[in-house]
Amino acid sequence: MACQNSLPILALALVSSSALCAQDEDAEGYLRTGVEPYRNENYLKAAEFFKEAVNAAPRKAAAHLYLGTAYSMAYQTSPNAAGADMARKASASFQRALELAPDNSVALASLGALAYAQAHRQEAGLADARAWFEKAIAANPRDAVSLYFLAVIDSELAELIRKPAMTKAGFDAYYDVHPIGSKAVRADLQARVAPLYRSAIGHVRRALEIEPQFADALYCLGRLTILLADLSDTPAEYKRQTQGAQALFDKALSILKAGAQEDARTHPELSSPDMKITPAIVIPSGPAPPPPPPC
Repeated sequence: MACQNSLPILALALVSSSALCAQDEDAEGYLRTGVEPYRNENYLKAAEFFKEAVNAAPRKAAAHLYLGTAYSMAYQTSPNAAGADMARKASASFQRALELAPDNSVALASLGALAYAQAHRQEAGLADARAWFEKAIAANPRDAVSLYFLAVIDSELAELIRKPAMTKAGFDAYYDVHPIGSKAVRADLQARVAPLYRSAIGHVRRALEIEPQFADALYCLGRLTILLADLSDTPAEYKRQTQGAQALFDKALSILKAGAQEDARTHPELSSPDMKITPAIVIPSGPAPPPPPPC
C-alpha cells in the first residue's frame, strides 16, 4: 500500500515545485520591471512593482529586500509625515526578509542604514544603527560598507562630545590652530573622544583592507587622522601624525574622478550636474543598502 501511495505524493511534490518556480519567475519579472523607476528615483512607483513581487512569492526574501529599499529611499527623500510612513514600511519589509533569511547581511545592513537615517545625529538613534551594522558584519565579516558606517557613527558620536567641549572652552569648533591650544581641553578630549576616533580608524582600515579603492573610506581615514592628531600635545607631534592625510585625500579624489569619467563614457545621461547617486540594484540577490554618508 505504501508503494501505491508514493506516486501521488511524488506527483504532488513535483506540482508544488513547479508552482514555486513559476512564482519565482513571476516575482523576478516584477523586480526587473521595478528597477527602471527605481533608478529614475521614482521610488513609490518601483515599490508598486516590488510589492507585486512580494505578492507573487511571499517567501522570497529578495522581494522583501527590494520593497524595503524602495520604501527606505522614499523615506529619505520625503522628510514629512508620508516619509515617516515609508520608514515604517521599510522596516517591516526588512524585518520580514530577516524572518525568511535570518543571516541575510543585506537586510541587517539595510536596517542599519534606515536607523542611521532616522537617528538625525542623536546618540540613541546612532546606537540603534550601530547594533544593526554589528550584526551585519557578524553575518558577513567582509561587509566593507557596514564597517564604514561604524566608522561614521563613531565619528558622529565623537562630534557630539567634541563640539560642545570646544564651544564651552571658548574655541571655534573648526578653528585653524593645530593642535588644540588648551592643555585642559586636549586632556578632556583625549579621555572622552580619542577612543572613539581610534575605534573609527580601526573600522575604516578594515573596510579598506576589503576594498582598497573605497574612496569614501580613504577620505574618512584622512579626516579621522587629522581629528585625532588635533589632540596631540605638541605641533611637532601633530605634524608627524598628519603627514599621510593629504595622500589619502588625493587618492580618494583620484578614484572619484576616475569613476566619474567612466560613468560619463558609459552612461552619458549620468554626467549632468544635478545627478544624484542611488543604490545599485542587482537581480536576483537583492538591492544594496543606500550609499554611505560622508564621514
